[in-house]
Amino acid sequence: MKVFLDTNVLLDILSDTRPSHADAVTILQVIKKGRLSACLTTQSIIDASYVRTQSAKGSVEQFREAIRTLSAILDVVSIERFDLDAANNCQIPDYEDAAQIACALNNGCDAIITGDRSFGRYTSLPVYSPAAFCNELFSDGASLE
Repeated sequence: MKVFLDTNVLLDILSDTRPSHADAVTILQVIKKGRLSACLTTQSIIDASYVRTQSAKGSVEQFREAIRTLSAILDVVSIERFDLDAANNCQIPDYEDAAQIACALNNGCDAIITGDRSFGRYTSLPVYSPAAFCNELFSDGASLE
């Protein structure tokens, strides 16, 4: 299974003060163990950089190190022209969400993990919060081991 991680999930991974941090890190551990694969966009990294280093006044070097580590685990993909074309030609009112959803579809993702509840209204892909995805992952009693 391949999942798409939205920007807010990246922020959850990077900040232990966010409510979904533990679930996002659990998902990352499952990805690292090879039980599923995941991608996120370069746009998400840029947006998270702004939030973490400009708005939250975090360390740029810590952010860079975190992204180096994450890019070894996750597929980092670009939002391409055809993703923008799809965003331009759809009815999703949030352009960034539209581009992210198009990118997830065009990269063969099976589900989207996001804290943004509006995603589910705009795509046929299953959409999970980090907590809901963890519940789904471990519903059969499986563990990280």
